[in-house]
Amino acid sequence: MEKKDMLKTGSIFTAGYGIIPKLVMKNKDLSIEAKAIYAFLCSYAGRGDKAFPSVSVITGYLGISENRFYKHRKVLLEKGFLSLTKERHAGGSFKQNIYTVNTVVPHEQNLRADTPHADTQCVDKPHVDSMGSNNNSTNNNSIKNNSTINKEHERFEEFYNLYNKKKARPKASKAFWKAISNHDWEIIEKGTIDYLRSIRAGDEKFQAYPATFLNEERFLDDHEYVRSNIYEAKIKPYILEDYSDFLDEL
Repeated sequence: MEKKDMLKTGSIFTAGYGIIPKLVMKNKDLSIEAKAIYAFLCSYAGRGDKAFPSVSVITGYLGISENRFYKHRKVLLEKGFLSLTKERHAGGSFKQNIYTVNTVVPHEQNLRADTPHADTQCVDKPHVDSMGSNNNSTNNNSIKNNSTINKEHERFEEFYNLYNKKKARPKASKAFWKAISNHDWEIIEKGTIDYLRSIRAGDEKFQAYPATFLNEERFLDDHEYVRSNIYEAKIKPYILEDYSDFLDEL
């Protein structure tokens, strides 16, 4: 069947399609949820490597909760199958996630996928000085730890900029490190935005201090949306600015 015939009305390809690498589907370290998320993003990427469906779109079509989505997406990011870039408005507020489907993966992933029993095979290895190996391992761990610390500092700055009540920063920083060690940043960020959307502009006096909000894990609570809230009041000028730029280009 020719490609033009496949795209006729009634074909399953009319809504778009993508390419799913067999290597990822055969990887035994990935859960079925991780593979479903990966395949979904590939279908949105088409023939390219970029996709930007929202979390609500992904979880809605896959029929999974957001916590479940974040848990398995984290594995894909850590293993290098996906990269994530957060696009923001001029004022720093969140705009959208842009996913990159990486075409190059670590060597161990190839080995795991193509030879399931590779870990049981006998392979002759050259002699390596154990002291040198230990030093290299220590150095690598140090680099990873420093990278993680820097990343968490950036996350805290994102949180503090997002949370409009700037009180007791040292306590907020300490509470954030505790929270980020137990929860993914995406969960904290979304819960914070939901909380800010539940507070009406002018009622800021009822808003918890940032340290209290984090220590009590209020980002995990259900928050009822109200109109004219403090979050949207903060980002509205930047949204209007972006829209104005768009109109100027027409």
